[in-house]
Amino acid sequence: MVYALIAFSSQFLTRKDSIADFQENPKTLILERCKTSKELNQVHAHLIKTRRLHHPAVAEPLLESAALVLPDPAIDYAVSIFRKLENLDSSAYNVMIRGFNKRQSPEKSLLLFRQMVEHSVRPDEFTFPSVLKACSKLRALREGEQIHAHIVKLIDGFGCKEFVENSLVYMYACCDRLELARQVFDGMSERSPVAWKSMFAGYVRCGYWAEVVSLFQNMLKMGVEFNEVTLITVLTACGKLGDLELGNWIYEYVVANELMGHDNLITSLVDMYAKCGCVDTARSLFDNMSTRDVVAWSAMISGYSQSNRCKEALALFHDMQKANVEPNEVTMVSVLSACAFLGALQTGKWVHSYIKKKNLKLTINLGTTLVDFYAKCGCPDRAIEVFKEARYKNVWTWTALIQGLAINGRGKHALEFFNMMRKEKVEPNDVTFISVLGACSHAGLVDEGRGYFVSMSRDFGIEPRIEHYG
Repeated sequence: MVYALIAFSSQFLTRKDSIADFQENPKTLILERCKTSKELNQVHAHLIKTRRLHHPAVAEPLLESAALVLPDPAIDYAVSIFRKLENLDSSAYNVMIRGFNKRQSPEKSLLLFRQMVEHSVRPDEFTFPSVLKACSKLRALREGEQIHAHIVKLIDGFGCKEFVENSLVYMYACCDRLELARQVFDGMSERSPVAWKSMFAGYVRCGYWAEVVSLFQNMLKMGVEFNEVTLITVLTACGKLGDLELGNWIYEYVVANELMGHDNLITSLVDMYAKCGCVDTARSLFDNMSTRDVVAWSAMISGYSQSNRCKEALALFHDMQKANVEPNEVTMVSVLSACAFLGALQTGKWVHSYIKKKNLKLTINLGTTLVDFYAKCGCPDRAIEVFKEARYKNVWTWTALIQGLAINGRGKHALEFFNMMRKEKVEPNDVTFISVLGACSHAGLVDEGRGYFVSMSRDFGIEPRIEHYG
């Protein structure tokens, strides 16, 4: 429908044919010309004056400009326009839902969708991807399931189902309901790269490495194209599972398709081979890399450390320093683990001072490794200091300290920390009880040890393993 317009301000329409242009395509003209808030205000004022604001072909691009297009989206201004519009349709709601998502206000997106339903405005195939994105950001599973129910009722009327189905897969994956994401995924007539990516991302986030491998094998059977990112994901899974056969297949694929120049991919191969125990193969790939970033260095150092080739880990760390590559948390954890294994107290102390000097965050993983390092190097008091300084602790941090005190002949002290752990409502695991029973053994506390052994299964549901009888 064509809408007549008398005249815009001279700043907005500067050419004789601007009115004709507006009549032909008001959306294009408004979106192209409203580059600043000032220009948007001028257009808005003119539309009110000429009583054209309530025409959908004019109002919606004005909303879009305010909520989405301007460099600093004026979402509050868009809301004020939205509230004054008559006969709101799905397109206007869609713009506002997208605008709230862009402004990191997904909860407002969901509230607006609820209002849309309450006002009997029928959502369309463009509404659901945006509102499901809001659910994904909030990990709002209940709301996502309710929206899924709406989709089931309406989906046959959609012109394009693909974006809606992709958004459902992504939403369920973000909410860690991988079985529901997979149901939607398997029911899709055509699976886009976005859907595959969402499934992979969900499995990775939940640590479902076997499912990552299985999904990739399905890709191969179906002849679906994959990219470097997919290969990196699958190589990570191979490393976690020790799946050397598939890892070798990917390596052969990389060589055959001349992808050896892709450093991120080669780094993943280094990491996979190292985790699968093929450290020398990993080192050969590492040495032939054209450039090595901190991730590559850390992967190789970690590989040596995990294979108990700790002298080589520390030697490579010194090479890393010579290459002026700044280490990260992963590097520090691997080097400290190597120092703990070798009893290299001075090197470990240097690493600790480096962490402080660089103001590296003492994460749970790093703090736990430091506690373990000092304990294994015969410095239990220093281990306690690090433990108390750490803001973030989990069961493994407590266990490392309890075990460290036990092996240093301070069994009673270890049990004191176990009791503190229980008061902090940190649930012990089977490894914790190995450390606790070891502490009782070192301190000659036979009766107490029997009590903890009984409590392990009675109070915490942990079945004894052979290590608990040692």
